[in-house]
Amino acid sequence: MQRRLGYILLALIVLVPLAILVLRPGREAGDGAPATRADVILITIDGLRCDHLGAYGSDRGLTPHIDALAEEGALFVDAVTPVPLTAPALASLWTGRVPIQHQVRGQLPPVGLSSEETTLAEVFRTAGYATGAFLSSSSLGEGLAQGFDSLDAPPGPLRPGAASVSAALEWLGSRPGRPCFLWAHIAEPEGPWRAPFPWSLRLIHDPYAAEVAAADGAVGDLIEGLRSLDRYTSSHIILLAPTGMACGDEGEIEHGVLLSESTLQVPWIWRFPDAEHRGGIIEGLVSITDLKPTVEAICRLPGTAGPTMEGHDLQTCLEDGDPSPRRQLLIETLGPLPYGWSALLGVRTTTHKLVLGSEARVYDLEQDPLGPMAAKAEAERRIEPMRRLLDEEIVRLCPGNLEAETWFEVIQGRPDPYPEIGLCAGLVKAARALQNGNPEAARRASMNLERRFPDSPRVHLLNGLILLTQGKVEEAQRRLRALLEPHPEAFDARVGLAECQLELGEPAQALITLGPWNPDSLDVRLPLLPPDPDLPFRFWRAQGLAQARVGDPETAAYAFQEAGRVAVRAGQVKSASRYDQAARFLGDVLKQPMRLQPVQYPLVVRSALDLDAPELGRRMVSEGLPATAPDRERNLARRLTGLLDARTAALKGRLQIADQILEQTQQDGVMELDDCIALAALQEKAGRRGDAIRTLERAVPAFPKSAELHFQLARVRAWERPQERALIHLETALRLGFQDWERLLQEPLRALCTSDRVAHYWGEAGPS
Repeated sequence: MQRRLGYILLALIVLVPLAILVLRPGREAGDGAPATRADVILITIDGLRCDHLGAYGSDRGLTPHIDALAEEGALFVDAVTPVPLTAPALASLWTGRVPIQHQVRGQLPPVGLSSEETTLAEVFRTAGYATGAFLSSSSLGEGLAQGFDSLDAPPGPLRPGAASVSAALEWLGSRPGRPCFLWAHIAEPEGPWRAPFPWSLRLIHDPYAAEVAAADGAVGDLIEGLRSLDRYTSSHIILLAPTGMACGDEGEIEHGVLLSESTLQVPWIWRFPDAEHRGGIIEGLVSITDLKPTVEAICRLPGTAGPTMEGHDLQTCLEDGDPSPRRQLLIETLGPLPYGWSALLGVRTTTHKLVLGSEARVYDLEQDPLGPMAAKAEAERRIEPMRRLLDEEIVRLCPGNLEAETWFEVIQGRPDPYPEIGLCAGLVKAARALQNGNPEAARRASMNLERRFPDSPRVHLLNGLILLTQGKVEEAQRRLRALLEPHPEAFDARVGLAECQLELGEPAQALITLGPWNPDSLDVRLPLLPPDPDLPFRFWRAQGLAQARVGDPETAAYAFQEAGRVAVRAGQVKSASRYDQAARFLGDVLKQPMRLQPVQYPLVVRSALDLDAPELGRRMVSEGLPATAPDRERNLARRLTGLLDARTAALKGRLQIADQILEQTQQDGVMELDDCIALAALQEKAGRRGDAIRTLERAVPAFPKSAELHFQLARVRAWERPQERALIHLETALRLGFQDWERLLQEPLRALCTSDRVAHYWGEAGPS
């Protein structure tokens, strides 16, 4: 009996520790494979400032879902990115190496990782995990998503984070029982700060905060989806930002040009499976390069750390609450180079930061993180030891490949970006206003740019595009054409010039201007800074309209399908679909014997008007009308052709003639609301806002229940003071069912949407 008890005791001594080892999450079970293979969900949120999160001290209530995640996990109080540019930062995230090592340095055009680099996703895939990436933009997947079995990214510049989350949950739900590594990249709050409803209305005067709230909403959707799949409590959920956002700090509006603390310091939260380690606050300096070695250690993956791995293993920090062992981080940005300014290199410690460009700046982070040290003697005393630390870091991380002196030669000899940041800030303000449909604000922001920076091609580009939007087409054309002579690669200018030529009735010239260029295959260009997310859509729309107007609707239909593919706004998708349907209909009619049935006349005319191709419509009606047609059919063709004549006159600037023709067609009973709206838009572009109002008001008796008509009247009258009439029309449009929140929240209606007169029409999902 005693011997039997001894055997049992011995078995317990051996088996219990073994069972603990096997069952403990993330511990090894032979051959490098994890014993309990928890899912790892990585959420990256681009351009997210720490001070907008409740978990980091904000009291604005913008991020309830992120804050709840932080309550259940660990929060790093001083997490820093080595580069405030998205693509290089993500490359550092995946490799555990800083940009001078992995060599993804700039943002435009996107440059992929070398195949010699081993990413975290590749490590997970080798360990048997399913790997999926769900991104806001296809550009992030070009060389930054190696190692993922599944890659879901839209062809356009950006898509809402909620769309990425929806695709991610669908993928995760199709893989029950298999461990997964999932990456969901949320675009908000990256520019141009066009948050979806309802955040865009709730935070109408703070568009960046609205984007932060929208990003938190997407995180909430992801967490709820994980719960419904029963994969929330058993997963590692890691949330961090590849970069922060300046929002005016040190004069910068967005991020990437300066090494400002608000763009370098990022939020980082980690929730363990079953909240096993409620790590609380993790003190000390950490870097996003620490993610890879830490995940490899905690999940017992076959690690790839080597002598030049920059990232640190933070496992003991997360499991035991120890402070970070890191003492410094190499930081850099090549963001100033497109402006002709010096790149920036530096080193960040727990208490100080050195930034080297054409000049040297030292920051005492405990005293003033957003301004260099004012005491000259103290700053000079700090520079040399920190510069030596910087030299040592470069040599340590790139032994035999990059000497510190070589890098310093690169950054010197160019203007310092800090005194010049006003150009960047002015461009961002003006470009974002223009991209968000407010050319007047764009013009105000750009007024001093040309005087202060007369040689900047991007200032000339911006002003040319502003003039085009304001209807000053000929002046815009001169500016953009002059810019293209020394800068033929300026794709924004090329698309803008083509749009000018379309406005001036020169579709053949527009096709020559667009030529062989294609936004999907551009490697070299002079982009508007910040880039226009609508540019690919604008290119394909211009291509389609030009093809339709030279008489090739079939080719135009292909261009409009491409426009819909790259569209980033709901309104663009809708207009591209309408263009596509019109072009395909006209193309089908042209393939048939040119004998139109009477029922086809209105369809041909309407399709031609939708494409602003009146000459094509007139030719098709003329050639399709047989000589033996009865008088009734001829009269119908004549009345409908009057609409085409009115559009032709309007496109050529003969607005009074167009107005007279439309008045006659209204009496004939063939005018539709679209004709009035099209004429009013042209009158408004020509600076004749009063005529535009009269044109629209003249249509009210014929279309009294049109929500679109009252919306257009509200939009045009919103520029008036007082705004009582605009409010009446806005309220009428909402009462009649107008539901396009995207257009409602553009200027000048934006401010009216908060009025008590209309606020009760807004529901949780949009206008109702």
